[in-house]
Amino acid sequence: MELILSRSFDMFNVFGSYSVLVNGVEKGKLYYNKLLSLKTEEDWVKIVIKMYWAESKEFRVNSTDRVNPQYLNVSVNPWYSYSLAISLSLILLWYLTDVEVFRYLSVLPVMVMLYFYSFGRKNFFKIDLK
Repeated sequence: MELILSRSFDMFNVFGSYSVLVNGVEKGKLYYNKLLSLKTEEDWVKIVIKMYWAESKEFRVNSTDRVNPQYLNVSVNPWYSYSLAISLSLILLWYLTDVEVFRYLSVLPVMVMLYFYSFGRKNFFKIDLK
């Protein structure tokens, strides 16, 4: 089975790489705007994406098709991306306007981001079949 992984654009770590683990063994690094092709003899594999402390849930790919590759897309969890954009916008609004309500509103998206840094670190990445 052949797997081809691509990486979506997001605001987090564009210049860094993600480690790709297949059945618990690191098989390569995934960079932005580059495809990673992996070949394996097994009919099913478990894929995990890791970067520093964060990782994805196990993604199982099952295929007996030896001719056509499986295309996978890796991205950061959208809730993290939304929280990052909203919190930065609210903090910028608070800085520019000096209105306190923006400061208090920025707490909720920061709390969502802290969730992904701590308890939700295994939900940081999202893997989809194309």
